Amino acid sequence: MARKFNFTKNPPKKPRKKVELTEAQKQAQAEKMAKLREARAKKRGDAPPKHIHPYVSSLKDDHNLSLKNVRAWIKHNKELLSEERKLIRKGHKGAEGRASYIQGYIKHMEYYIRHGDWIDNKWGQDQEHNIKWIQVAPWVLQNNF
Repeated sequence: MARKFNFTKNPPKKPRKKVELTEAQKQAQAEKMAKLREARAKKRGDAPPKHIHPYVSSLKDDHNLSLKNVRAWIKHNKELLSEERKLIRKGHKGAEGRASYIQGYIKHMEYYIRHGDWIDNKWGQDQEHNIKWIQVAPWVLQNNF
């Protein structure tokens, strides 16, 4: 038996018509957005964005784990992830594992930007470098905490 739908509660949405803007309208919109951005920057001042940890935003661009470098690595790995997803759809062997590995690395880099803690054992654009771990609080191991 076929299911009957009642469209009176949730009727299907009509597609919106595309509105073509003239050059004058486009220019007016651009000026309006520039004013809004300026007002937002004035309101925020020199404060860094809230979703970026202060330690990460304070690093210089030549530092290995600077915000600029990590964002470039995220972009590169997202491109790799899209390629792996294409291979998954084609049925290549091992593509699913590589995709999940890349996905995890992207999540770790995004965690670093938000919290300031690098939680992965590798670093770099293609995870080509190892992290050298140091023991910060040796008393923790002695007291069995």
